[in-house]
Amino acid sequence: MTLKSIASRDLGKFAENTYGGSGVTRKVVKRESLDLMGQDAYRTRWQISDRSETLGFLESVAFASPHEDGSILILRMGSDAASEAPSIEFTELILKRIQEVPRTDRGYEGTTI
Repeated sequence: MTLKSIASRDLGKFAENTYGGSGVTRKVVKRESLDLMGQDAYRTRWQISDRSETLGFLESVAFASPHEDGSILILRMGSDAASEAPSIEFTELILKRIQEVPRTDRGYEGTTI
């Protein structure tokens, strides 16, 4: 499977779990390859709407583990369309600031923002 297919397939599951499927439309607003922590990555973003308004945006980013163990990691992000919610463009800042956390003797510690 490619990173593109993993991100796209995951986003479908994410959208179903977040907004359901009945009466909701999904429009692709961004698809692109990118570099995340020195690893190839692929992002897919959807705009989620009902019949009258935009409800929000969801995004899945698939990338190879920076620890080169063959694992694929998925980052899910979303933003409601409410005026008090952060803009989906805030995800750009999150992606720029993600950093690898070094391995420890306890194994993987994950990543941090």
